[in-house]
Amino acid sequence: MSTSKSTTVHFDYSSISNTPTYNTPLSGIYDTLPPQIGKTSTSKITQLVHDVVIELVKKKEHQDEQLISKIELAVLNHKEVKELLKSPAPINALTKRGIIAIARVCYGGVVSYQSRQPTVKRIVGIAKDFFLTQKPQNVKLGSLINFIKHNPKFNFHVPTISTIRSALTDVIPEKYLDKGRSCTGVYSLINSYFALNPV
Repeated sequence: MSTSKSTTVHFDYSSISNTPTYNTPLSGIYDTLPPQIGKTSTSKITQLVHDVVIELVKKKEHQDEQLISKIELAVLNHKEVKELLKSPAPINALTKRGIIAIARVCYGGVVSYQSRQPTVKRIVGIAKDFFLTQKPQNVKLGSLINFIKHNPKFNFHVPTISTIRSALTDVIPEKYLDKGRSCTGVYSLINSYFALNPV
């Protein structure tokens, strides 16, 4: 006769912010969840995540099916939720609070990412044109981004280089995406480009 060993998944709260950008009272969410869910299964965790996210997303402009799906996916892909899905442990009060905390962080992250997309697309377009039409020798993406960031002509917040680099992977040659120094006189070269191609 075999017995299944029960394990407990512990959430690491040290990596979870207590002050997310989009704040919904924890007690309000927690009180809407069923008191006992039973042993972990993919469907139960997925349903719990869905319920938590629906309770979190109170702003009308965020109540979009596609956005909600992105938040749910971000929660389900979180390393601690993935560990929970592998465990036969019951979903207890601590587990539910952990999922709520993770969902709050993911909500802020997804919405923040969405708001940056127009700027990301604009800079990606500039970079594609610069690197693919000019084919500059030994110019790195970081130099182009730094030029845009410190030029008063560009009056918008520039996302991180890693965000732009990710968007340009497999779009422009890898040599431009590599970290490292650009050639001498790189800023004169970039300045000449923008003089001929105003944005």
